[in-house]
Amino acid sequence: MHDEYTKGYAQIYDEHTKGYAQIYDEYTNEYSHMHDEFTKEYAQIYDEYTKEYSHMHDEYTKEYSHIYDEYTKVYSHMHDEDTKGYVQIYDEYMKGYSHMHDEYK
Repeated sequence: MHDEYTKGYAQIYDEHTKGYAQIYDEYTNEYSHMHDEFTKEYAQIYDEYTKEYSHMHDEYTKEYSHIYDEYTKVYSHMHDEDTKGYVQIYDEYMKGYSHMHDEYK
């Protein structure tokens, strides 16, 4: 009776182990497939994001460059005008100073 019980228990244990191994293998295969699909999908999304980011960066750089060029032109013009104004004021001052100096002599 003990031998029959042991054989029955061993048979049940073997069947259970085979079933568990089969379920584990199927789970592993499914997980591996899902992981591969996720990786492909993630890679595709990353590539699209990278392309879009690169495009946006290029557009921003062009726009920023244009704005910077315009600012530089305006600033340069204003600087030139200020310089002319300062030179004119300085010349007027020097004429006045020279005239006063001559008058003082």
